[in-house]
Amino acid sequence: GMAEADRDEAHHRASRMVEKRELVRSLGDTFTSEEGEVLLTPDGDVRVRVAGLRFASGSAWHNPDYDALLDRLADVIRMFPDAPVTVEGHTDNTGVRQSNLDLSAERATRVAQALAARLETPADSLTVVGVGPDRPVADNSSAAGRVLNRRIEIRLREVAR
Repeated sequence: GMAEADRDEAHHRASRMVEKRELVRSLGDTFTSEEGEVLLTPDGDVRVRVAGLRFASGSAWHNPDYDALLDRLADVIRMFPDAPVTVEGHTDNTGVRQSNLDLSAERATRVAQALAARLETPADSLTVVGVGPDRPVADNSSAAGRVLNRRIEIRLREVAR
C-alpha cells in the first residue's frame, strides 16, 4: 500500500526531472552566451538568467532593441505552461542598497509587463521581485562584473502534481 505509493511517486518525480532536464538542455541554444542561459535547479525550478537585457546604471528604461530577446524569452516560458513565473530584477552594488532594491523591482516590473503582453496574460499573473545587489553572479569590483550583475532572472517554479 503506502510504501508502493511512495515508491511510485518517487519514480514519477524522478522521471519528471529527467524530462525537464532534457527540455532545459534542448533550450540551451535559445540564447547566445551574451544573452542568457537556461538552468535547472536541484529543486526542479527552471531559471533563465538573462544578461542580454542591458540596463544602464541607475536606469530601468526598456530598449526596443531587446524585443527579439524578449520574444524568445516568452517562447521559453510557454514551454512550461503550468509553472508559476517570477521575474527577478538584479543590480550591481553601486550606490545605496535601498535605491538598488527599488530599481531592481522597477526593472523586473518593466520586463514582466513586456512578457505579459507577449504571453497574452495579465501582468499581475507574473510575480515581480526586486533582489537588488544581494545575489551577484560576478565580481562588482570590475565594470564588466557590474554589467553582468545588472540582469533579469526568470524563475519557473516546479509544480507538484
